[in-house]
Amino acid sequence: MTMEFRRVRSTGDIIISSLLTFGGIALIFLPSSLSVNILGTMVAVIGIILMLTMKSEYKESLSGLRYRKMIKYYPASKKVEILNALKGDPSRFCWKETGTGNGLMLEIYVCKSEKTVFARLLEYIPYNYEQCSEWFSYRMNIAVPLLK
Repeated sequence: MTMEFRRVRSTGDIIISSLLTFGGIALIFLPSSLSVNILGTMVAVIGIILMLTMKSEYKESLSGLRYRKMIKYYPASKKVEILNALKGDPSRFCWKETGTGNGLMLEIYVCKSEKTVFARLLEYIPYNYEQCSEWFSYRMNIAVPLLK
């Protein structure tokens, strides 16, 4: 199964950047001192920059569903255990990050509307993470241990 996720703007991103932009413009047009106009200009510029750059959700290319991304890191010595847990029952592995290494990266994409979870394991090869497993798909109730 091939999955392709791309970053998109969430509703929250649009609301935050719009509020900052319009709030800054309102401060500019208020008949007040120069310092308030400068503050309004800075707030409006920050709002415009956020509008252009802030993207906090991921959209799956084929279905168009929106996902939230989580990343967890594990030591490379846990690779076989993690792959066995992903292939079978995710509750068989303790998914708490230990902080003893980052040789493995687990990408988890969660869609609350469809109650689905996609996960894959990536291994650190110097200077980047390479995929070392296929995508695993779970229902939300089965993948609860992954999300903690």
